[in-house]
Amino acid sequence: MYYSFKPHEANFKEWVKSGFIGIPETGITFLKYLSSPLFKPKMELFSDKQWKMQLEAIHRCIYCFEILGEKDLLTNIVTGGGKTTIIGAMIAYMMIVHDQTKFLILTPNTIVRERLVDDFDRNSDSYIYDTFPFFSNFALCNTPNLCLSSIITTARFLNSMSSSNNACVPIIILISPDF
Repeated sequence: MYYSFKPHEANFKEWVKSGFIGIPETGITFLKYLSSPLFKPKMELFSDKQWKMQLEAIHRCIYCFEILGEKDLLTNIVTGGGKTTIIGAMIAYMMIVHDQTKFLILTPNTIVRERLVDDFDRNSDSYIYDTFPFFSNFALCNTPNLCLSSIITTARFLNSMSSSNNACVPIIILISPDF
C-alpha cells in the first residue's frame, strides 16, 4: 500500500511539537488531555506502548482533517491495533470540537459490524466510552449537553431516519455488505 502521508511527516512532527497550532482551541485542549495523566483508560491490560501508537494515529487523523483539509480518511491498522479506540476518539473529537452528531462507519463484513455495534452500545460491557474516557468533564467544559445513544446497524435505515433527532445524540451508522 502506498504511504501517502510521507510528504507530510516533517510538518506533522513540527505541528505536534508546536502544541497543535492551527486547530480550534477545544481541539488543542482535547489532544492535550489525551496526552495527560488525567486520561486513564479503565482496562486491566492497558498498554502504554499501544496507546502511544493509537494517540499518534489520532493526531495524524486530526492533522489530515484540520491542517491538510482532508475530509475522507482511511487508517490502515493491524488487527488488534486499536481501530475501535481511534474511531471512538475521532467521534469524540468531532462532537466536542465541531458539534458533529452523525457518523458513518463502513465495515468489511457483518462480523466486524456486530463487534462495533457492541463496542458502541451504551449497555454493553465493552462500551468504548466506559473504557476510554474521551468525554470527561475536562474535555466537555465548553461543550454542554452531549450524550450518546443511537446505533443503526444496516443501510436500510438510512432512508427512514428522522430529521427531528435531538442534536446532542450522535447517530452511528455501521454498514457492511450482507453476505
